[in-house]
Order: sequence, then C-alpha cells, then structure tokens
Amino acid sequence: MPEKQRYIIDTDALFSKNYLKLKGKGLVTLISLYEFILVIRSMRIEIMKMGSKKRAEGYLKLLNW
Repeated sequence: MPEKQRYIIDTDALFSKNYLKLKGKGLVTLISLYEFILVIRSMRIEIMKMGSKKRAEGYLKLLNW
C-alpha cells in the first residue's frame, strides 16, 4: 500500500480559508496549535476591553471545543 504524502500545516494555514482544502491532507504541529490558542486568547482580551462580552465568550468556547 503506497503511503500518502502529508504536509505540515503551519499557523498561517490554520487562519486562512485554504485550511479547508488542506484538512485531512496535512499534519498540524503542536507549535501551530499553541500559536493558534495564543492568538484566540489575545483576541478575546481585546474584545473584552472593547466591551463585547458575549463575543469574547464565543472565542473562549472555541478554545474549549
């Protein structure tokens, strides 16, 4: 059985619309996931500062999927 070629998916790909095309064909590194979590948390903090508590809670729920 031939081995499937897999690609490493970096953080930029996780945040792009092209991620759906890459999904299942690549490997997401732990560093990419960590950076993804940091970006989501910082977005949550910024949104809390702006006063959108409901939206900030949505980002927190995303991290707890």
